[in-house]
Amino acid sequence: MKQWIWEARAHRVMAMYEPNQTAAMQNLDRADALLVEASGSVSQLDLNEEKAHILRVRVERALTAGDRATAEKLVTNLGELASQGSSTNTQRTYHGAAGTLLFDQKKYSDAISELGEDAANPLSMKLMILAYRQTGDSERSPC
Repeated sequence: MKQWIWEARAHRVMAMYEPNQTAAMQNLDRADALLVEASGSVSQLDLNEEKAHILRVRVERALTAGDRATAEKLVTNLGELASQGSSTNTQRTYHGAAGTLLFDQKKYSDAISELGEDAANPLSMKLMILAYRQTGDSERSPC
């Protein structure tokens, strides 16, 4: 991997943990800018995977800010990215984001099926456990 991917990931992860929404969005913007800079010199698959992860964080930040309309648009964008002959990682990231949105909409049963497609992501597993609790079906919960 080239330096750009590690720097983009660092900005994405900082955005995940940044308590200040403005600073978090600046980190995501910088991560996106790094992808643009790397475009044409690295594989599109690598760019799309990192873009998917950035979109997932944007969905979570939008929902945290109470902006469901933006989150819905971002999930739609991520779904388009995931449907273009994408990698398994991009598809899993889409399902995790879709499940996060469904959880926020209190559509817990639908959220469980989406989040289950992103079983490698601890945030998806946390939401899936909470969704199972909300449905009263904690026996099927992974924990």
